[in-house]
Amino acid sequence: LNLRPFILRVSYRYNHEVSSGLLHKHCRSSFSVASEACNERQDCMDRQTSSSKALLQVSQVSQNRVSKRDSFGMCVVRDEHCIDLFLDRNWDDGVTENQAPELKWSDAQLVVARYDEDLRWLDALPQIPALVYNRGERHSVLLPRPRENLRIIQQANRGREDQVFLEHIVKNYDKLAQATVFLQGWPFGHCPGFLQSVRRALTFVLDPQVAGPTTAGYVKGLAPVTGTFWQYNTQNGRLGLAVEMAQRHLPDELSHTAESVVREAYSRICSKLLGGKPCPSLQWVAEGAQWAVSKERILRTPRHVYQSAMELGEGWEGKFRGLVLEAIWPLVFGAEAWHPTEVDYLPLEAARANNRARSNDAYCELQMEPYREGESGLGDAPESSYTTETATWLDRKRSRHLLFSCSQRAEYCERTMRSGEGQSQLWQTERTYFEIYDSSGLLPWHMKVKLRPVLFGSSLWWPRNSPQARQSWRVLSDMGYLPVIAEVNRSVQLPEQELPQELVEWTVSESTEGILFSRINEMQEQHFLGCDGDLATMLQSPSSWKLISMLNGWSRFYNVEEKKYLSLDDRRDGGSLYCMEEIPNPDVLEEAAFFIEAIPKSQRL
Repeated sequence: LNLRPFILRVSYRYNHEVSSGLLHKHCRSSFSVASEACNERQDCMDRQTSSSKALLQVSQVSQNRVSKRDSFGMCVVRDEHCIDLFLDRNWDDGVTENQAPELKWSDAQLVVARYDEDLRWLDALPQIPALVYNRGERHSVLLPRPRENLRIIQQANRGREDQVFLEHIVKNYDKLAQATVFLQGWPFGHCPGFLQSVRRALTFVLDPQVAGPTTAGYVKGLAPVTGTFWQYNTQNGRLGLAVEMAQRHLPDELSHTAESVVREAYSRICSKLLGGKPCPSLQWVAEGAQWAVSKERILRTPRHVYQSAMELGEGWEGKFRGLVLEAIWPLVFGAEAWHPTEVDYLPLEAARANNRARSNDAYCELQMEPYREGESGLGDAPESSYTTETATWLDRKRSRHLLFSCSQRAEYCERTMRSGEGQSQLWQTERTYFEIYDSSGLLPWHMKVKLRPVLFGSSLWWPRNSPQARQSWRVLSDMGYLPVIAEVNRSVQLPEQELPQELVEWTVSESTEGILFSRINEMQEQHFLGCDGDLATMLQSPSSWKLISMLNGWSRFYNVEEKKYLSLDDRRDGGSLYCMEEIPNPDVLEEAAFFIEAIPKSQRL
C-alpha cells in the first residue's frame, strides 16, 4: 500500500486515534484474507487493490470539513403526526468524522428490494453504489434521482425481500462487491436512524479500524442495520411471527398447538437452508433482515446452498422461508452463535420469543432534526434555516419509534391536513403524487384508495372459529382471504384470489357527517358502502362513516346512520364484512382495524 509518510488520524467522537502503522498492519491482514477467498486470481487481486484504496479514502479526515448541509426534505409519519424531516447527503455516521468514501461497484453495493416503497432516501447516499430490484411502478415519482452509481432492475412482482437477496447472491456469486448491504425498500421501519447507521455499518465491514466503537453485534465482516433483536428457541417453539401466523389459522381450542406445529416445520426449513446442518436451538434475530456483510462471509456458504434455498420457494403464506432466513442469516454468513452486543434486555410484552433486546447506544435512533418553517421544500435547504436545538419529540425513547413514509400513510396525512391538524409543509407537494383531487366545478374533493384490514404477521385472513375452518383446518396451508376489500355482486368481502384493479378501487369523499366510500359498478352506477342489518353491503344512497384514529394511521370505521362498526368476524364462514354494534374482540385489532391505502398516479409529474 502506498501509505503517506505522515500519520493518518481518524477523529472519533470518543477521542480515539489510529496510526498509519496499525492501519498498515490491518490492511495487510485484509489482503491475506481476501487473497485466500479469491484463490490468488489476478482479477481478484485487482479488486483488492481497488478496495484498499477505498479504505484509505474512508480513513482520511477532510481538513476542511463541510459545514453547510446538503439536504432535501421528505414527509414522514411518526407518533400519528405527518412531519417533515431533512436527509443530509453529507457523510455522517454519527460516531466518527470520516471523510466521505469514494466507492466503486466492486467496493460496496446497497441491494434494495422494492415494491411500492418510497426510495427517495437513496438520494441521501450518493457515495454508495446502489442496485434496486424494483417490482413496482417503473416510472414512480417515489424512485430516486438517476445517477451514475445507481441501477434499477425492473422485475415481475414475485417474492419478498429474501427472494431478492438470494437471487442477487446466486447471480453475482463470482462478482460480489467487497461489501454488500441488503435492505428493504423502506429501511427506516426497522431502523429510524437509518442513514447514520448504514454508513457506520458499511464502514465497519470495509475497515473496522476506522469505524469507531462496535455496536449492536458487529463482528468481523458482518453488521446488522437494526437496533431491535429477538431470540428464538426451536425447542420450546418460541419462534415469533411464525407462531402468530399459525394461531390465526387455528380454532381457539387448538391455538395452544401452534408452537409445536410451527417448531417442526421451522426446524425442517432451517436445516435445508443451512445445507443439511441441524438447526441451532437458540437464534438471535436482527429484526428486518437488513445486514452489511463482506464478500468473504457470503462466500463461506457454497453457491448451491443459496440456489437450493431459492428452489425451496417462499412457503406458507408466501413468507415462511423469509421468517426463517431472517433468523439465520448470520449462520448462513458463517457467524456461528451470533448474538447482539451493547444492548438492553426488554420485557417481552406479547411477543412469542425467548428474549428481546435493543441497542443501548444511539444506534438506529433518529438523530435528524425536523424541518423548520421557511425551508426550501424538496430542494436544497439554506444553512441558516436549521437549528441545533433538540426538539422535545426527539427524546431518547421516541427517537426509536417507528417511522413511515407519508406515501405509506397518504390518506392519513391528507385527512389531518384537511382537518387543520397537519404539520407537514412538504405534504402539499407530495399529495400531488396520488389520485387526490381538490374541489373543481361540480366535483367535490375526493381521492382513490384501496381499503385493507390490518393483519399482524399473516398475509391472509382466515375465519378460524367458523364452521368452515373447523371442518377443514390445516395449519401450514395457504387457505385464506386476501387483505383487500372488494365488491363482489354488491356484497363487501375479502376475495380468495387477486382481482382486477377496478374491483378493489374505492372513492373517498366527504359528507356533512363524515366520510363516504363509493364505487362505480359495471353499470356505471354509483353505490356506497353501508349496512344492511348486520351485513356490510353496497347501497344506492350515501351512508356516512366516522374514522376513529388508531396507532400508525390505522382506523376503525363507524357507520353514523346504523351506529355500528365495520368488522370481520372469525366465527362466520367466508371473508364477508359485517356491521356490529360492538367489536367482537376489541383486543384483536385485525377484526375491526383498517388501513386506507391511497392509489398513486401512474406517471411521474
